[in-house]
Amino acid sequence: MEGKRNMSWNRYEAALLLDTHRRIKSGLAVKKDAIKELSLRLREGMIKSGLIISDTFRNENGISLQLSAMEYCLTDGAAGIQSVSRVFSEIANLYQTSPDSYSAILDAANKVYPLVQYCPK
Repeated sequence: MEGKRNMSWNRYEAALLLDTHRRIKSGLAVKKDAIKELSLRLREGMIKSGLIISDTFRNENGISLQLSAMEYCLTDGAAGIQSVSRVFSEIANLYQTSPDSYSAILDAANKVYPLVQYCPK
């Protein structure tokens, strides 16, 4: 799709990704459903903001890959993939060192990217 490219992740998206990772690891969410939910939220948020997105923008495969990158940040490189963005490192560091600041960003992210109703298969 000419003229369309996937944008870098912002801190709200990264906070939601970290929250999704946390919910999956703690057993609060089923990985497949959590990935689908996050993909829908991020895609819908961009569409509502007026952006035209590609089929691959924040799709489920990409979310899965980025969860692995976030895991790398949260485990100090013990697990996950090493391809980590600056914003992922910053959000993971904030989560670990300043939970209140991370929580404020997550609260804002939940407003920017509200839950989208879907029926898991």
